[in-house]
Amino acid sequence: MEEQLGKHIFNDLGEGIAKLTIHGVMTPPEGVAFVKRLNAFQDANEDAALIVDMTDAASLEAGARRVIIDHERARPYGVCFVRASFAIRALVGLMINASKLLGQAFPTHFCEDEAAAVKWCRTFPERRVRRQ
Repeated sequence: MEEQLGKHIFNDLGEGIAKLTIHGVMTPPEGVAFVKRLNAFQDANEDAALIVDMTDAASLEAGARRVIIDHERARPYGVCFVRASFAIRALVGLMINASKLLGQAFPTHFCEDEAAAVKWCRTFPERRVRRQ
């Protein structure tokens, strides 16, 4: 099911895997809407994993990054970034490092296509442990 979150799109792909497609810059209100939707998804999928399609992403504003990091710390999940530019990879790396500094590391992966992202989401080690 596809759901608009501002200019971004959230999809439930099944098997506990969701996909967020980011278009342009994610603002703090859009970050809040995303976290609210992800909370509901995690309520329904204990071992949730997320694919973030960065093909058309420009950036995430500081407030959006803060909301997402706070959520990740509270409810960790695996996330795979698809087609992230060098600049976006650097930004995501900063977000991951901030989360680690705050005491919560979460599984992440970068890849170039959705099929590889789905495969990773189905099999990353932390998810296999939770499913057993």
